Amino acid sequence: KLLREAFAGLLAPQGGKLCRVGGLFFPQAGKQAAATRKQLEEQRQSLAALGQQRETLSQRMEKGNAFCKACEEAAARRDLCAFSRRCYDQHLFTAAAGAFSYRLEDGSFVITPEGRDRKYLEEQDLVLVKDGHVEEGKTPDRTVLLHAAIYAKNPAVRSVVISKAPCIMAFACTEADFDSRTIPESYIALRNVKRQPFGAALTDPEGVAAQFSAKVPVMFMENQYAVATGASLIKAFDCMEVLEYSAKALIMVPDIGKLVTISPEEVRQIEIDFNL
Repeated sequence: KLLREAFAGLLAPQGGKLCRVGGLFFPQAGKQAAATRKQLEEQRQSLAALGQQRETLSQRMEKGNAFCKACEEAAARRDLCAFSRRCYDQHLFTAAAGAFSYRLEDGSFVITPEGRDRKYLEEQDLVLVKDGHVEEGKTPDRTVLLHAAIYAKNPAVRSVVISKAPCIMAFACTEADFDSRTIPESYIALRNVKRQPFGAALTDPEGVAAQFSAKVPVMFMENQYAVATGASLIKAFDCMEVLEYSAKALIMVPDIGKLVTISPEEVRQIEIDFNL
């Protein structure tokens, strides 16, 4: 107390008094002390308002992210319906046969439903699959587990299409070799087409999914269907369309003459030129 009084007398000898601020005492005149307290209170209120603004901004960002996800899903549904009708028109899908899916940014994916005519699919018919759960009241295509496994094993894949097109099935149901080295476009799109035994997609979807890569974007499932993958809807569709037309060409070749494929040297040059 004596030190405080001495300190006050030293710095405020003419009637000044101490003002307590945050546990410390400062010598100030009465009006100045009141002004200091008012200033501190205003600063406190400003900080509180800033905190509320930050909370509001965070809430707006969350709402914005949710809005973006909803927009992404809506766009995926719209485009999947358009590509499903396009597959139908190109004879890649027939009636309810064939499946198309697209993976969203959050890891969920939208897929065509089971048992619905692919020609007349509407956006609300498609099924959202997230964290192993499907959209309530809907049934996804029976190949849904294979789609999920492919996305889990291949982060670069954003779309998967499954087809039972006529010429594709000619190779899926026989032991005939499929050679993608017919024209450069065929090799660039299909690369090395592999086969998987009948039923493998159901009994071991993870094992089948692990076989896909940038060098193996397409596979035949023996006596079942073909699977094409891509970094986008259009790339997956393009792979399947090229597969069907290449298969058709290979079937027609024997009626004309001997198949002449692109040479190994030419294949290597294609890989260099197109950075494959």
